[in-house]
Amino acid sequence: MFNFIKYHWFGLILSLVFALFVLQFVIVVSSPHYDLQKRGFVVCDEEMSESLRECRKTLCVLKAVSKNSYCNFEVIGKGLSAFFKGEQKRPWDNYIFEPEYPQDEILDGQEEYYLSHPEMGAEMAKIKLLNQELEKEDNEE
Repeated sequence: MFNFIKYHWFGLILSLVFALFVLQFVIVVSSPHYDLQKRGFVVCDEEMSESLRECRKTLCVLKAVSKNSYCNFEVIGKGLSAFFKGEQKRPWDNYIFEPEYPQDEILDGQEEYYLSHPEMGAEMAKIKLLNQELEKEDNEE
């Protein structure tokens, strides 16, 4: 047994790290990513999207993604900690849950806006064209 560990310790450590990342991936994929109460991985996702919005270089993107992975591990760790402290029934209750979505309420002035702007599709097409032109100008500089 000790001979096996002596010769294969590096592979065992790499396998353990890989298994942890696969487990994290499965957990993150199976959990909701939108919730009104901002529970679970929602905060991590919002932080990553803000960081990526500001990024222009590859190193910045890698930094944002690795920071998100660390945040996801923290959420999983908080769930385990709360479970062992007796604060929740199951270790995954803080990140696998039934999400709350906003109700379909008409906001103040929203109905009037839709009535006064019947050509919303055409306006959106114009905005997309203007956005593409701005991106071309930004890339040329």
